[in-house]
Amino acid sequence: MKKNIIITLMSLILLTGVAQSVFAQSEFIRNRYLRLGFHAKLWEFEDDSGFLEVALPMIYSMPMGRRFALDVMASPFGAGIYDGSLRDPSNGEKIISLSDTYVRASYIIGDNQVLLTVGFGIPSGKTELNNEEFTIASIAANRALANPVSNFGTGSNVNVGLAFAREIGSWVFGFGVGFSRRSEYNLNALGGTIDPGDEINVTIGADKNFGSAKFTGDAIYTMYTEDQSNVLSPYQAGDKLYINGRLIFTLGFLNPIILSAGNRTRQDNTTTNAALIQNGNEFEVKVTAIAPFGGNFGLKFIYLTRIYGDNNQDVGGANINGFGGGLIFKVSRNFTFDPTFIYSTGSLNTGPDSKTDVTSYELTGGFAFRF
Repeated sequence: MKKNIIITLMSLILLTGVAQSVFAQSEFIRNRYLRLGFHAKLWEFEDDSGFLEVALPMIYSMPMGRRFALDVMASPFGAGIYDGSLRDPSNGEKIISLSDTYVRASYIIGDNQVLLTVGFGIPSGKTELNNEEFTIASIAANRALANPVSNFGTGSNVNVGLAFAREIGSWVFGFGVGFSRRSEYNLNALGGTIDPGDEINVTIGADKNFGSAKFTGDAIYTMYTEDQSNVLSPYQAGDKLYINGRLIFTLGFLNPIILSAGNRTRQDNTTTNAALIQNGNEFEVKVTAIAPFGGNFGLKFIYLTRIYGDNNQDVGGANINGFGGGLIFKVSRNFTFDPTFIYSTGSLNTGPDSKTDVTSYELTGGFAFRF
């Protein structure tokens, strides 16, 4: 059961942390770990414009003894918007850069029940964006589009997290807290600077095995302090509550099936800009099923949906469904390759009684080495 406690601890830390989404699969392990990935996502909009982002995420984890581990995460990426043909380099704007580099130290305290992490976001990529690059960054950050690198050009940050897990009967319960502080950065497109507010996360989680099936659930409450800027109106994001659950089980030749669902709600923002006051509800579901063939090869099937509500200006809502699959090659005990393709289609709400149809093509893959 100690393995379940460690998994619960790492889940809590990852949920209370503020690392970029491209690094969400980083984990605390006992062996040295290197993952070199590829993630490309193309969005096409009904007005013949589009958005393309390509990232090469890199994660290196180096344990030092039985209690301490160091993770380094970065991602060279390119992102751009275009009109008409994607093959014509003169019809759009682009960014080619390195994402911020994230370094995290993790330390297990006591009998595998308490985990302390300290992380640093280093602005190794672009930190000053012009008008065109600011537009690209805004599209990349759209949550409904779920782009590979969703945050860049926003300065350095420091994250501290503490998680506690304990076995009670057949359950493992966990509790975690996290704090994030980001530094001031330039808004060249607006001719000023912004000092983002701090973030405080509180997480509770639970794991339980039901025979060959397993359930995990988490609830994360995030509080924000006020952003300060010399060119923008005062703004404080509303508190956020995210509840998610995962059920892992076997059905026939599918082993495992992973069913996950999450719902994100936010209180109203505090601002003088009426268009930024309310937040829509965000609901997400993903189903992943793996059909193994022998011990070294498997097929992967994926379905996902994102249903987002509008804000008070009838903007921001989305309804997107995706289907796809991939392969899993376990070349050896320490080397894995897993290419995946997902096709998504749906719509984004752009105003009262108006929306735009969107389509995406997403290719991911990577090589994982354990040594």
